[in-house]
Amino acid sequence: MSREQAELSYGKWTNTLLTRWRTYASRKGQEWYYVQVTERQTRGHPHSHILTTWKPPDIVEGLRSRYVVDNSGVKRKEAGKALRSKYIEQSCISVGLGDQYDISRVASVEGASRYVAKYLFKPTIFNTKWPSGWKRVRYSNSFPKREDRETVAFVLMTREDWWKLARLATVITTDSDTTKSIVYNALGYQDITIK
Repeated sequence: MSREQAELSYGKWTNTLLTRWRTYASRKGQEWYYVQVTERQTRGHPHSHILTTWKPPDIVEGLRSRYVVDNSGVKRKEAGKALRSKYIEQSCISVGLGDQYDISRVASVEGASRYVAKYLFKPTIFNTKWPSGWKRVRYSNSFPKREDRETVAFVLMTREDWWKLARLATVITTDSDTTKSIVYNALGYQDITIK
């Protein structure tokens, strides 16, 4: 399929998929919230990362084929462990998205936010043109809000943010090889010879 064909239908396909999943969850009495971030594959076709509160009941450990490039530069097919769902696979195929999907479990709130942020701020997204009317980031209007909590964390976006971090950082200066060795070991560096 050409990139133009994919762009023309991708929004419709993902809308249909998300509607299908929301309807399924609703009929089963399950909560449904999602965040979707769309980016481009290396070849330019769109694909999405979707974080959702819902999962189908048929998720199992299975195998997934993927292509890997070995040290000699040869591309070959390889099977690896992966979470699989017939429901997700069939719903992706039936709406026109194909049979390629990955499922990961969310281990923590912080991990989920890093996952979404990673795709929001990839350098390639700033050099990419999107068709008029596209929403690269979509989410449920009713997505649950977290309680506000005090934190010393802050976003590193500007030069001033990095200077603020530098002013807050602990700096240890020493000429003692023993002290350097203790600090390096405490930071998890192994087998370092101090010179």
